[in-house]
Amino acid sequence: EKKISGYAYSHQYDSAQALVLHYLEKKNLSATEKVYCSYLFGDIVKSSGKPRDAIKILLGCKNCLDTISGNAKYESLVYGKMAECYFDIMEYDNAKKYAQLSFQTNPDSSLDKSGHAVNYMILGYSEYLEKKFSSSLNYYNRSIKEYLTSGKQCELPLCYMKIAKAYNSMGNEKLAEENINKAIRLSDSCKIDSYRLLSMRTLYDI
Repeated sequence: EKKISGYAYSHQYDSAQALVLHYLEKKNLSATEKVYCSYLFGDIVKSSGKPRDAIKILLGCKNCLDTISGNAKYESLVYGKMAECYFDIMEYDNAKKYAQLSFQTNPDSSLDKSGHAVNYMILGYSEYLEKKFSSSLNYYNRSIKEYLTSGKQCELPLCYMKIAKAYNSMGNEKLAEENINKAIRLSDSCKIDSYRLLSMRTLYDI
């Protein structure tokens, strides 16, 4: 998994996929190893910009879960990644459905390093689209707690951007500005240029 993550973070997706497929060719793999490797394969395909292809892989992964006893944590993991895929292709109803399934299947989400943070972000955005801004803010704040608990503070700019847009839609320009400024400062301190650009775009939209 460390090797795969290294390739993925450096955008060497072909190398990451080759590594997973090579591992899956090994003999005597347990059902758990096969399912988790298939999940990683789906994750890589999603990261390489092919979320629709990733959904097909993850659905196959889900079908193999019946052979694993106590599979709730793996099922939750697969549902969460499917939610991300649907979010990427802007099918927000399906994204919401699978984010909810992920949380309901395994509330502690012990296999995902950031807990249910992404699921909460997706649910928050779904509420935002329905103009349920208070509920949206509640989900975003739950996402912040999950990221802080898992030590992923550098993902917080994404939360603060969403919170800023929610406050702006509620007519609270002061809190919108405070949160977008938090996003910009954190993006600077974490040296994530893409998040800083997204923050500035959000400020422009507001």
